[in-house]
Amino acid sequence: MPPADFSAQLDELQRQGYTTISLRDFLRAKKGLQQLPEKPIILTFDDGYENNYTTLLPMLEERGMKATVFMVTNDIGQPGYLTWDECREMEKNGMTVASHTVDHKSMTDLTNDQLRAELVESKKKAEAELGHEVKYMAYPTGAYNLHIAQLVREAGYKAAFT
Repeated sequence: MPPADFSAQLDELQRQGYTTISLRDFLRAKKGLQQLPEKPIILTFDDGYENNYTTLLPMLEERGMKATVFMVTNDIGQPGYLTWDECREMEKNGMTVASHTVDHKSMTDLTNDQLRAELVESKKKAEAELGHEVKYMAYPTGAYNLHIAQLVREAGYKAAFT
């Protein structure tokens, strides 16, 4: 999407009275531990492209908005993708960095061992680089089933998104 179009969409969200919230805000509210604003919205971005740092972050900062970036750990540092330094900088500025697995493979096509590796290794690498627990992940291609959801819980994630 051209940056000008996205900027206009962010402006329209604000004009309509929406307030961005974090995944943490949402889950705390779901448990009755936090009140949400009248019109909450969660913004998420998959894959960890470099423009999440160069284009998206400044637009969100300018508006005081939050978002989550689900990144593929093996892509971090590759041309066109975020670096770990950029991920850490984004988190310092109100963004949440979360997992989108190691290699972005459709999870319904993997064996149990491959699933565990995708989930656990991505979480471990991100936690080592970011210096804190990574609680959230997004299913690559959106595909999952109840068995995969159980493996996500076993890997230590607090929530998964599709």
